[in-house]
Amino acid sequence: MEDVKGADEQCIEDETVLKYLDSFVTASGEDGNTSGRLPCCGCSRYLYCPECFRLLVPKSQWPLEIRKGLELPFELCLVLSDRRTAATGIHAMSILSAADTDDVDEEKASHHKLIDVERGEDIPSFEGRCQDTFLLFPSPGESVPLESVASKVSCLVVLDCTWKKASSRFHPQLSRLRKVHLSCPPKQSHIWRYHNKGSGMLSTIEAIYFASREVATSRSQQYESNDFIHLLWLFALQRAATCNAAQREGRLAPYSEAGKEWKRSQRRTIGTPKHEQDILRG
Repeated sequence: MEDVKGADEQCIEDETVLKYLDSFVTASGEDGNTSGRLPCCGCSRYLYCPECFRLLVPKSQWPLEIRKGLELPFELCLVLSDRRTAATGIHAMSILSAADTDDVDEEKASHHKLIDVERGEDIPSFEGRCQDTFLLFPSPGESVPLESVASKVSCLVVLDCTWKKASSRFHPQLSRLRKVHLSCPPKQSHIWRYHNKGSGMLSTIEAIYFASREVATSRSQQYESNDFIHLLWLFALQRAATCNAAQREGRLAPYSEAGKEWKRSQRRTIGTPKHEQDILRG
């Protein structure tokens, strides 16, 4: 039987996230962010740089909580197996290393780690840390609810990959880690990209947000202001930009179920070069 209290709390949490994300979508269809594209690390970037993690949005537009510096209740180890420009986990790296200074906060940046396996970077052995390091990955019969081990979580390893590349979890260094899953995950993701894996598949940054909330509250830590919600800031700006563009063109919001289904229908190109391209991109 479903835990009614837990379901009610999750419903409130889902509404909080949706309210935050929708606050960035303008009725006029114009983007609220005025920074435009800026050069960084040899390329033209929008909102942030996926190479050096620098935020490119004017500081006057940063949420106060990000200017002060956000802190997670655990060390984050992000294992990247995707294009950096598509990986939402990099949003966390940018936001967590940001502060109201001219440079990226190197001390904070070093506290959290990004392992880019696509570029040949090695996943650490986690030797001596297997007791307090956990892999966030739902696996029937293997993973346990995150809240059940929240007091032990010092480091949380999160995979950032396409839904078709989840085999990264079988890497020898990761297979030795205990697996955890979100205790009460939301039923739907708010990301604008579509997939065919069914409900309950979250983007990486959404998973990091819900994991942070779960660990903090399970430890009886009070985060009444919910500063963690600002982990979704860049995600919210990107989501709003896709929605505003769709509004201007008279299309469905790409993150809505109707919008995703429309995209699926447009991508049903089995046997064509486009289909082969989609497979290669994951």
